[in-house]
Amino acid sequence: MKSVASRQRVYHAVVPVLFMLFHQYVLNAAARFRFERYLDQIDPARTLYDYADAGVLTSLQMQADIQSHASFYMSLIVIPVYILYLNYRHGQTRSMPRLQRIGADDVVSGFAIMTGALGLVTLWMALLGFLAEKSSWLRTMLDEYRDLAQSIVPEDRYRFIVVITLVVLVPVAEELLFRGIMQGELAQLLPEKWAIMFTLIFFSLFHINPIQISYVIVPAFALSAVYALTKNLLIPIAMHVWFNFAGSGLLAGLTDNPALASEILFYTEILFIAVGALSLVRLIKKARAQNAITAPGKPARDGFDHNQ
Repeated sequence: MKSVASRQRVYHAVVPVLFMLFHQYVLNAAARFRFERYLDQIDPARTLYDYADAGVLTSLQMQADIQSHASFYMSLIVIPVYILYLNYRHGQTRSMPRLQRIGADDVVSGFAIMTGALGLVTLWMALLGFLAEKSSWLRTMLDEYRDLAQSIVPEDRYRFIVVITLVVLVPVAEELLFRGIMQGELAQLLPEKWAIMFTLIFFSLFHINPIQISYVIVPAFALSAVYALTKNLLIPIAMHVWFNFAGSGLLAGLTDNPALASEILFYTEILFIAVGALSLVRLIKKARAQNAITAPGKPARDGFDHNQ
């Protein structure tokens, strides 16, 4: 019995890491595939190894829109794999993946929380911009981040790929991986508050860029907390879609006056910091009430202390 339990603990700890490495491997392979295909289109006589100048390579990578295309191809591969795995795990343990019945109020709360997270991210980026005026080191990091963000601004010929990838495919793939697989497996091993913490850390570090890591912590916590409280994977997927859609500027770009739309969105996000906090409190209270009804006197399965 002890050996079986030990193997299960190792399984819950190792599988999320293996899937994360798989995700990164497929992304890297897709990036290489896209770049070699693009180079073949512009000059079939030359290969990747014929381009020795780093500046030329970087310019060609931006022209090829490597990031969006690689994420597009990667998502088409990993999403079915993640769904198959989660269905397999659902057959073994009904707690994975979790698709508990929810109400419209839970969905509204999720969107309110993520809009508030956008507000916190906006304030954080404004603070970094202010501090960068006094720090050349921070200014350099912000410039690198802006260059990275600029690299995914869609050209007309790639607009559909960029939008569908950034707004739909990447959120679905990342939520299946981090909330569905990683948080789901870790919650079998640890109290869910610790599963949330480790998922948050891995999800943030996965974005690599230091500026991204610094602000991704906020939406990562929102996504993991809402998943733990609602026990429905569809809500964090929808929240992630909304975060990428609104946060990327695509929402404002759909209007006739993007500058005005961005300003309205800015103040809305700031207002929703308070609304989102209240929505999170509401979800916590609802989870406590449901836990008290289904398992009175027993420790909470979601890892939150429901007796205080």
